[in-house]
Amino acid sequence: MESLEHKGFRATRQRSNRVRRRTILAGLGTAAVGSLAGCAGGCSPTGGDGIASEDDAATGWRQVGGDSRHRGRAAPEERPPSDPSATTLGLGPVTDGEDTRHSPATAPAVADGRAFVAKGAHSEWVDDPPGRVYALDPDRSDPVWSMAVPSGVTGPPVAVGGTVVVGARDESLTAYDAETGERRWRVDLGGVPGAPVVAGDRVYVGTDAGRLATVAPGRAERCASRALVPATARLTKGGRPIPTAPAVDGETAYFFVDGRAEDAYSERTAELVALDLASGAEQWRYAVETADPLAAPSVGDGVVYVSLGGAVHAVDASEGTREWRFATGFDRPSRPAVGDGTVYVSAKNVYALDAATGAEQWRYVNTYADRGTDRVPRQDAPVVAGDRVYVGLGALDAETGDRVWGEFGNRADSEYFWGDDREGNAAPGGAAVAGESMVATLRSGRVVWFG
Repeated sequence: MESLEHKGFRATRQRSNRVRRRTILAGLGTAAVGSLAGCAGGCSPTGGDGIASEDDAATGWRQVGGDSRHRGRAAPEERPPSDPSATTLGLGPVTDGEDTRHSPATAPAVADGRAFVAKGAHSEWVDDPPGRVYALDPDRSDPVWSMAVPSGVTGPPVAVGGTVVVGARDESLTAYDAETGERRWRVDLGGVPGAPVVAGDRVYVGTDAGRLATVAPGRAERCASRALVPATARLTKGGRPIPTAPAVDGETAYFFVDGRAEDAYSERTAELVALDLASGAEQWRYAVETADPLAAPSVGDGVVYVSLGGAVHAVDASEGTREWRFATGFDRPSRPAVGDGTVYVSAKNVYALDAATGAEQWRYVNTYADRGTDRVPRQDAPVVAGDRVYVGLGALDAETGDRVWGEFGNRADSEYFWGDDREGNAAPGGAAVAGESMVATLRSGRVVWFG
């Protein structure tokens, strides 16, 4: 429970942040390099209608993280009961010509009672598999529809304005009709995109060419992009650059780029960039040396929370200065979730941290250490709804970290988790919590619908 003193501190910090932000924006002046919010020129979608505004959006959990800030928060009433039933749906392998390929599945998006999941993302155990996008209904054993993505997908889909939008390794962003699966429009981005993010009537996406692009279908000038790094610099893991999703909060986007010099190979420096969307001007950069995979940023109450270098960092959203750092000791901490003065993160264990100080409040211990142990590590981003934290295939008490229901990775008695490999785990983007349901995807290709 957040104290009155903590709430007062947080409100004071928010007011101070707003004042500092206005000062920074005023000082940018002529440094602007071109608006992203205005969509001035660039790439153009082919075919289709516009995207609805945020007020007209479909109900549900339409993108990973719940909203464009990736806070991982759901309304208390938008969650499953304390003893939910479970329906398991299998996506099956993807066929590429004569080959049948078992490829990883992404986290789900949920809109109007359907879940949307993609397969075909690159992983450590499948090399560039072909992909598909699926629409699922818990009352049907087979998909409502599925559409092939031959080049493979680059991240989870988003559901907006009656469409499902997904990025592909052929450097495109494509929207499918949510009811029928028919293609509505396609954008060539000039670089491999990451997972798209919807904010208002725009779709934002980063590319491996070091650009942040925004797409607004249905307009004469439909796409603009901003170069953030030299053309030769990339955020790369194993030679395969797939950028993380940006977080968009009002007028600002927060996005990771590669901060290395062009000839630096020994260590990767990831830089979190704050970009003003109205002017296209960079506000600040926050750099950390790390060779570990990256998770998307989360934004809440004037602070950007990022998982970098085996730690959670809290960065002032206006100034780009670090407020605190919490070391997890695990190389792949999840995207943080932010709710009511607490930050939740999966990093082998599940942690609850004080949002103002980074002090640990509790941890749910997962005994995974290495191969041969009896658990897979928690890596999937948590979701907080009222007094529950949803992670893995279950729920924890938000106040204490005690198990309420479900499974969290014990393979000895699990009907869901298998093996001791991370690819037997839940999708890193986390579950979708909406409409009194929780929908979680296992990377092995099964979707579990709790409600």
